[in-house]
Amino acid sequence: MSAAALAQFALIFRTREERDFARKFALSLRSEREKFHHQWWVAESRRRDPALAAVDSIWQLTIRPKLQPFLNHIQQSDGQIILSTVLEGEGRTVTDDKKNNTITCGFPETRERAMDAIHCVLHELVGPLTAAAVEDNTTPAEKRSGVADRLQAAALVRGGALLAAKLGVDVARSYMTFYLRAAGREPGSDVAAEFTATFVLPDGMISSIDRQIAVAFGGI
Repeated sequence: MSAAALAQFALIFRTREERDFARKFALSLRSEREKFHHQWWVAESRRRDPALAAVDSIWQLTIRPKLQPFLNHIQQSDGQIILSTVLEGEGRTVTDDKKNNTITCGFPETRERAMDAIHCVLHELVGPLTAAAVEDNTTPAEKRSGVADRLQAAALVRGGALLAAKLGVDVARSYMTFYLRAAGREPGSDVAAEFTATFVLPDGMISSIDRQIAVAFGGI
């Protein structure tokens, strides 16, 4: 383990009791990995190889070229996408520098569901923009009470939809359908209206995110 990682753990686990808990927890995770998870993960990853190939193809040949101006603008021009069997619509992002960003998203089970991973990537990419919009459009009291945090979750979903719209009507509709299902709702005939009603966000925040996306694509 690197010195930086050790220093980070020391900040999190400050007392002897906390560090003893962390040690036992790490040992239990290692045991679980050796006895079950690793073999399961290898088999499951092989089963999903066609989906992995489809996601890579769609991203490299279709989505990334269209998004490159946006990626350059938000300083995520390069990096890696990791597909995880334990995630779905809520991804995870680690931003290091322009070349070492990591986005982790759900791992589709079939090649026909490959766009699910792309939708999650779009959701994660708008993070810097939605954070700024929520920051600028909430009061100190709303930040202290947790309202801002709840709005950020909706802002990510709505912001991803605005980004998806830049890629085409079909991508936007597919994105909205995916997130409605992730929220436990089966889309009806008016997907856009159901999406807006499910992920409610103040108009000011929507306008702010949309304006920032336009700037990223050179629209303003």
